[in-house]
Amino acid sequence: MLSAISSSLPPAQASAGNSAVTLSAQLARYEAELASWENCPSCKTTEGKAKIAEIAGKISEIKQRIESAELSKQDASRPRSNQAETLNSPSDTAAAIDSASRASGVGSVVNVYA
Repeated sequence: MLSAISSSLPPAQASAGNSAVTLSAQLARYEAELASWENCPSCKTTEGKAKIAEIAGKISEIKQRIESAELSKQDASRPRSNQAETLNSPSDTAAAIDSASRASGVGSVVNVYA
């Protein structure tokens, strides 16, 4: 017996979050469901068109989530420059300390070069 794919995730998948495997599995299920709806006689009814639009929206949302996860993974894998290595002189260090004290609030960092 076939059952409809619900929009809510089972608890096991909900805890998996936005993992690529989970998103890919969801995408495959929704694409299969969309193909089923597009090839059935009720696809021309108002209800059928609404269901097709709903599933297509879910597919595009999942594709965007996959793309954003891939972009964040690429950003995380980029090497970051160490700020301490880029400071060339004591005045650069003082400027970094001054900017840190402005960002974190008055009196939270002591400027030793003042």
